[in-house]
Amino acid sequence: MCEYREIRYVHHMIHPVYGLELDTGCVCASRMEINPDAAKTREGQLKNATRRRRNWLSRKWRISAKGNHFLNTDGMNIVIYRVLGGWGGRITERSDEDPRVVPSRRVHPTIDAAKLAAFDTMILLKDRWHL
Repeated sequence: MCEYREIRYVHHMIHPVYGLELDTGCVCASRMEINPDAAKTREGQLKNATRRRRNWLSRKWRISAKGNHFLNTDGMNIVIYRVLGGWGGRITERSDEDPRVVPSRRVHPTIDAAKLAAFDTMILLKDRWHL
């Protein structure tokens, strides 16, 4: 809207009636929404996830009895393991009831690539599972 070109965190705004999509910064997004604090909240969550992803590989991953790397965080158990041709993993919801399990769909060339893919999936699942 304001044509300010340097936007670090882009908010994709879609008009519900016209279907038009605008890519805006936080200020314009907050002006376009009925709830101005929503844009600030979204941007804060994204900044937090960016910081967490940057430090994800340096976290202390534990080794299971089967020799797999695992981490318990954000109400989830994340396991990275060797598969034919590389690395895979799974994320399990840590709940007392019926836990949901999401296995990786891709084979990753390195353990670090598998861990980063698990982080990206964890962020999506946190929102979807409301954890």
